[in-house]
Order: sequence, then structure tokens, then C-alpha cells
Amino acid sequence: MKSLLLRLLRSVPRDLLRDSAWTTVAKFAASALSLLLDAFLSRSLDQEAMGGWFLASKAVVIFALLGGLGVPVSIVRYGSTVGPNGQRRYALVNLFFQAHLLVLIASALLGLLYYFVIGPYLIHSVLKSGVLLACMAGVSLWIVGRGLQPLTAQCFRAMDNYRLASMFGPAMPLFIALPLVLAVARLRGGISLELVIYCMAGAIAISVLISATLILGHARRLTAAGAERMAALTLFAGSLPQLVSQFFQDFLSKVDVWIVGASGVTQGVAIYGAASKVILITSFFIIIRDTVLSSRIARLYSQGNIAGINQVIVQSARFTTLPALAVLGLLLVFAAAAMRIIFGVDYEPAQSALRYLVIGQMIVLLGGPAAIALQMTGNQRALMNVSLATSALGLGLALWLGRLIGHDGVAIAIMFACALQTVGGVYLAHRRTGIWTPLLVRSGVGR
Repeated sequence: MKSLLLRLLRSVPRDLLRDSAWTTVAKFAASALSLLLDAFLSRSLDQEAMGGWFLASKAVVIFALLGGLGVPVSIVRYGSTVGPNGQRRYALVNLFFQAHLLVLIASALLGLLYYFVIGPYLIHSVLKSGVLLACMAGVSLWIVGRGLQPLTAQCFRAMDNYRLASMFGPAMPLFIALPLVLAVARLRGGISLELVIYCMAGAIAISVLISATLILGHARRLTAAGAERMAALTLFAGSLPQLVSQFFQDFLSKVDVWIVGASGVTQGVAIYGAASKVILITSFFIIIRDTVLSSRIARLYSQGNIAGINQVIVQSARFTTLPALAVLGLLLVFAAAAMRIIFGVDYEPAQSALRYLVIGQMIVLLGGPAAIALQMTGNQRALMNVSLATSALGLGLALWLGRLIGHDGVAIAIMFACALQTVGGVYLAHRRTGIWTPLLVRSGVGR
């Protein structure tokens, strides 16, 4: 077993291992901190407030993604295909600040839209519950910060600095927020949903300020000689298909708790939301794989090296896909125990929903990085089309099954949508680019 592990590690390029190590540590830290925070809150808040926490979290993800305008991923693609490293870095630093201003305006407008229009409508007409009413301002501020935060990490990643990209990814706000929430709970003798949301908004603001300061430090050390420039608006124009693809890719997983919440049973949101958070234990493997491969696929494709892309996909599968499948297998068998240990006995009924979500995640893993292959090779429109079609089918199924059998029905719909979207992505990636991404059809994985 030891010799097999050594052979696998030696077969992987050193830079790929190094970058994957940084990304793995950062993503694991983000998942662990998120679960720790949720575990603490599940023991400090009642199920109605806990349902409100999951609803607020998903609302922030959706609005922040729209506020990002698709620019963060486009920056990686742009940075991986232009000029020498020094020129690329200077061009990106200038582009970074322009893009930040654009995303700040968009995120702020969306935060105001949530505060004045969408939030009140969802609370009064869809959820028919006032659990989020006192948190409107906090959620709006959280949306603005969450819209800005990914840009920094992606700029560092485009400059091939995976260390800083990993440090200022999703883990940093949680690293700040968790001790802040614990301190507030200790000082006040308890914690409320409103205070937790304000803590998250403050933590993400601190993270953005620190990372922006580091980017400014890079700018002071660079010169403009020969640097290629691109306006943020030009980048944004090419990011629109990317934005649509990102929004509708895994669309149901972004709105699932809101579909459950529309049934009017906030406790059901808490149960389902807990299951969807446990799945983060393995989803970070997918994020690691896509994060590490994105710039490499873009660079190799610009060189016409399809064989090199297929090889790097196989290499990444050895330390991302296979371990993730093993963890998913354990969750499938011990779903009840996982829910009981992390969230407590009250959340054990989420085990059935967790099992459906695990199966969906397995399908995504076996399909490989088809979505990122399409994104990084200029085929965003193809991915957008398949994402729109599968999301529409999955949403209709989720609404129907959600009314019939509750939160388990939503989990079944997500499993179905994962299968459709994965098959469509794999087919399009091979047809448009010649890249084969599925784990099971690549004989090199076992070598």
C-alpha cells in the first residue's frame, strides 16, 4: 500500500502536487470551519432560527454570484494565457482594481435590491415566516462582501500564486468569523441569528481589506513596461456566458433550501440544510480539482496540447476524485451517525436526504472536470445551454417532488439534475474539444 502511494505521488508533477497541497489545505479548512460553525449554531439556535441561517447563507451565495458578474473565473483564464509572468502580473493588478470597482457597484445594487424588494417578498410571500426579517441589513452587507471576496483569490491564482490564493479563499472569512461568534456568544451568554449574520458580514469585509492591501503591495513593485492591458468592461462582456453558466450550474443546490422553505415548514429547512452542509465534506475535493486544473487547462489548450490536458486530468484524479469517492462511500453507509455527531440527535432525520445528495455527488465526481474544461476552452455558451436545460428540468421536478414528499423529494431532484448535467457536460467537452473527462473511461487512472 505504501509503495503504491509513493508511485502515485511520483507520477504527479511537483508543481501540481504543490499547488494541490495549498488548495487542499485551504478548502479543507473552509469546509471544517463551516461545519464547526454550523455544529455550534445547531446547539445554540432553535430549528426555526437554524433554518433562517441556511436560507440566508444560500441567498448570499446566489446574489454574490450574480454580483461577481462572472469576472473571477474569466480573470484566471485571461491571466493564464497572456504574456510572461511579470507582464501578466502587472496587467492583472490593473485589471483587478477595475474589476473590483465594477463588482462592488453590482454587488451593492444587488444588496439594495435584496433589502428593499426581493428579501421582503421571499419572507412574506414564499416563506411566510419572519425569522429573517430582523436580518435584512446584515444579509445585504454580507452579499456585498461575498461578491468581492472571490476576485482576490482568483487574481492571485491567475498569477500562479496558489499560496496567497488559498489563504484568501473561503477559509479566511470563516477563520475570522468563528472566534468572533464564539466570543460574542460568551460575552452575551448566548447568540442570535442576527448577530451571527453581522459577524459573517464583518469577517468577510476584513478579509477583503487585507487581501486588497496585498494586491496593492504587488502593484507598487511592478512596472508598466510592455504590459498587456484589458479594460474590466471588455472582460465583463466576455464573462456574461460564464456568469449564466455559473449561475445555472448546480442551480438546484443554490435554491434547494428555498424550495423546501416554500412549503412553510421552517424546521424542514433546518433538517435539509444540515444534510446539504455535510456534503461539503466531499464537495471541497471537486473544488480543489477544478481550482488546480483551471489555469492548466486554459494554458495547455492555448498551446493545442489536448493530450497534456487528458494527462493532467488523470493525475489530478489520483489525489482528488478517488479519496472523495471513499469518503462519500462512508457517508452513504453511516449517514445517520454523521448527522448525529455533527448536528445532534434532532437532525438525524436528515439521513435520507444526505444519502440522495451523496449519490448525486458521486455522479459528478465520476464525470470528471467537464464543466471547467468547457469554461477554460472558450465553450462557455455550450455549458450555459446544458446548464439551463438541466436546471429547468430539475427545478420542475424539485417543486413537484418537494410538495409530494418534502425535503427528500428536493434531494432526489438534485440527484437527477446532477446526472443529467454531468452526462451533458462530458459529451459536450469531448465533442467540442476532444477532452475526455470521465474517471471510468480513462485507463490511465489505474496505472
